[in-house]
Amino acid sequence: MTRKIFKLLYKLGLLRRFEQIDAIHYLKRLARGKHPADGGYFSERDALQFTPGPALKRTSFRGASVFFRCEMTYPLEWKILQSGYFDRDVLELVADLARPGLAIADVGGNVGGLAIPWALALPEVEVHSFEPNPLALARLRHNLALNPEAKVHVVEKAVGERPGTLEFHAFDGQYLGDSSFVQPPKIDHPGRVMAVEVITLDDYFEGRRIEPGVIKLDIQGYEAQALAGAARLLSRARPYVVFEHEDQNFPQASQAARAKQVLADIFAEHHYDVYYITRFSRDLLLPVDWQRPLAGNLLALPL
Repeated sequence: MTRKIFKLLYKLGLLRRFEQIDAIHYLKRLARGKHPADGGYFSERDALQFTPGPALKRTSFRGASVFFRCEMTYPLEWKILQSGYFDRDVLELVADLARPGLAIADVGGNVGGLAIPWALALPEVEVHSFEPNPLALARLRHNLALNPEAKVHVVEKAVGERPGTLEFHAFDGQYLGDSSFVQPPKIDHPGRVMAVEVITLDDYFEGRRIEPGVIKLDIQGYEAQALAGAARLLSRARPYVVFEHEDQNFPQASQAARAKQVLADIFAEHHYDVYYITRFSRDLLLPVDWQRPLAGNLLALPL
């Protein structure tokens, strides 16, 4: 095709110039190459510097600049490359609920996609990030090095119902975010099975000069156990709890139903109301019906 035809395609909107697409599609274009007559597919100067692999993504959260090292083969980092954020709804909601002088307990810290923006944008709030997977911890440490002003207390341990040691399924690459004590049904291999140290949130914060104002949990089906180990905190500190529950994280429907019942009992015992955060908006929440299928983020409010 000639240069004139390409210009017409762009003019008609049948192709979009590189300035109008997101980072993911731009990196894919650089990897594919282009027709010699196509002047709008990508910048030739960018192509001279492009090599497949990790890229650095700069984003901004509440006035703070945040840098993440990202690879497209990691879904969490893919989201950051595409939009600048991993889970914008949880990021904003927890930041809204956080209280000066209290902590955010980030249980399931992964690569720091939430903890680092919180630490940079909320310097009056301590961020404690719990992550037992060494494959994720290496990426978290690298991201913290890119953001030296982010004061995140990294705890290289898992959170559960009681202290001890448990077998953990650690995954890398596209399944990094599925690492858990529960073998994910969608993955047909156990990953790297390792023994990890488990602590409780009650024990961790006992005697510290600070307590959590918000507990965030995203640990792939182990949320009920983590909350069972935070009974004293739920009674004493009355933190907000933002957590995920996905029925699909459990091999059998009966296991998912049991986990939901345990969650319901814990929150009822400690006088919390629980709401489902709609995909429509983080500001529109629905009362949770624990008997129905459940897949998403939830907010537990102390009464």
